[in-house]
Amino acid sequence: MARYPHLKFEVNWRPFQLNPNQPKEGGNKMEELRRKYGDATVQRMMPRLEQAFRGLDIPFKYGGNTCNTFDSHRLAAWALTMGSDKQDA
Repeated sequence: MARYPHLKFEVNWRPFQLNPNQPKEGGNKMEELRRKYGDATVQRMMPRLEQAFRGLDIPFKYGGNTCNTFDSHRLAAWALTMGSDKQDA
């Protein structure tokens, strides 16, 4: 956007659930990745993810839990009813 200040456009976020069957309370992130992709694939993924995030100066952590994102998508849809600028707030 900063690169093309003469253009006017608006961003509308669209929901997409990566795992719609994920329970609301969620589960361990690494266990979910291993179950979905297999241990060997996850072991290959992690160094690449670390490198990509490091290159963008974004902290990357392995631990933690994932959760069902349905309520987050509902919130983004509600925010859009308040105006597209509110989705980024």
